[in-house]
Amino acid sequence: MDKTIQARRRPRLLLVEDDAAMRDVLTRQLDARGCVVTAVDAAEEGIVEAGETAFDAVVADIHLPGRSGIDLAGYLLTQDPGLPVILITADPDEDLAREALSTGPVSYLVKPFENFELESVVQQALARRGWKAEAGGRLVNETAAGGAPDVPAEWIEFLEIESFAGPGHGERVARIAQLLCAEIPRDNHGMTVEELALAARIHEVGRLGSPDVELPAMAAASAELMTEAGFPRPAVRAVRHLYEHWDGTGGPVGLSGSNIPMGARVLAVSDSLDHYTAAWVQSGLNRDNAIDRAIHLVTVQQGRVFDSGVVGGLHRRIDDVRRAITGWHEADSTETVTTASFSSNLADMPFKVA
Repeated sequence: MDKTIQARRRPRLLLVEDDAAMRDVLTRQLDARGCVVTAVDAAEEGIVEAGETAFDAVVADIHLPGRSGIDLAGYLLTQDPGLPVILITADPDEDLAREALSTGPVSYLVKPFENFELESVVQQALARRGWKAEAGGRLVNETAAGGAPDVPAEWIEFLEIESFAGPGHGERVARIAQLLCAEIPRDNHGMTVEELALAARIHEVGRLGSPDVELPAMAAASAELMTEAGFPRPAVRAVRHLYEHWDGTGGPVGLSGSNIPMGARVLAVSDSLDHYTAAWVQSGLNRDNAIDRAIHLVTVQQGRVFDSGVVGGLHRRIDDVRRAITGWHEADSTETVTTASFSSNLADMPFKVA
């Protein structure tokens, strides 16, 4: 395994648009330009998202339910005075434009506009954050603002030794997570696949402080270490909320349902699959039956612990997931079990995932 892990990221944009059809069109257009888009329909939701993720630019309609786009821009610029904001509207009111432009580094775009107009103003906004287009149109940021640093070699060595799922756990979780991520619409990701893989590989680094710490506390400690080391906010957020439960009974903060970041939901299924498989292998099952039982245990907890949508993706990619795990977990036992013999009593599990 490489002693360091490095992730390249795409520029992150917050899109706030209450018209669903327009929101979908803009998301697809910006995604095609290489941006990771977090799309919401209200300024209040945009404020919440901006509190969790460091965006490179914001695109917002002026006329929104509740707070306006101008209100949103004003608030976000108090938090990050250099944040580029692009306000869009169907109202060519000159006074409104002057109000928007007086807020700070704000661009103003009147509907209807051509694709190239939006792309041009977004590229100009991102340029203020150090992004530039390479040949072929890929956006890169050589200033490393928000980019991922190398993972210290000692972190990788520690995780190889200390993970309860055994050596290679982080790599297996990353492989599974990437498969499951492919089953989720791209505009729902909230992070790049590279950031997700990075989070998967080092999600247990919080054990550095205390190998026996409770799982939610371990995830919070991992997130703090990642923050201090300068890792991308989406990766940090996915790790911090890894052990939240769909029904709100998890931790560290008790998020529930769709309030749990998508990256954390994918990691939760991926991490549990590998831990469960390792536990059943250590209990004497052969590898294939251990994987079967791990899949069953994740499936019976969907809607309570796990996102049913992510579990559905697992079943659509079940053969690929098996191959991702195969070869890593081995057992001397030849004991076999059948699906009918699987117990849904979670108290019988040899390894408990919070």
